[in-house]
Amino acid sequence: MGSILPVLLAVVFAGLIAQGMQLAQALPGGSSQSGQSQNAAAAAAVQAELYGAACISAALASSGTISSSISVTMPAGVPAPAQALCQTVADPVAGRDVYSYTPGVPGEATSIESDTEGNASWFRSVAKGQAASLSGGQTLQIPATIPVGVMLEVVQVNP
Repeated sequence: MGSILPVLLAVVFAGLIAQGMQLAQALPGGSSQSGQSQNAAAAAAVQAELYGAACISAALASSGTISSSISVTMPAGVPAPAQALCQTVADPVAGRDVYSYTPGVPGEATSIESDTEGNASWFRSVAKGQAASLSGGQTLQIPATIPVGVMLEVVQVNP
């Protein structure tokens, strides 16, 4: 019996170590720095997408309104991203342009492009007054008041 006890203890500790490793890999993002960064980017992307949809809904609900800051109602339980803004600008051709933007997070653009399947309404502000499309790199003139580095959804609405 005395010689089996050390073997039994070794097996128990090996099992605990294996279970601990499995648990670390099962947690969202694992315990790695890159996994946590990917989770932060994915969460920021979902928040930006929800804010963009709520912004467009708010703009449509306030028909014809031109405003540098439209109040946005987020879905229940979802906080608005910090420093997010929804604004409308008169479009020179017709209707209004709706700009919804949130601060950019590293990796967020890739998540948004994947989530929206390359929707052409998503941009990143790359310079004052200029944004680049996430799906194709096309550039777009935007209001100079929009900060550089933000994630941006741009939609034209009528009225």
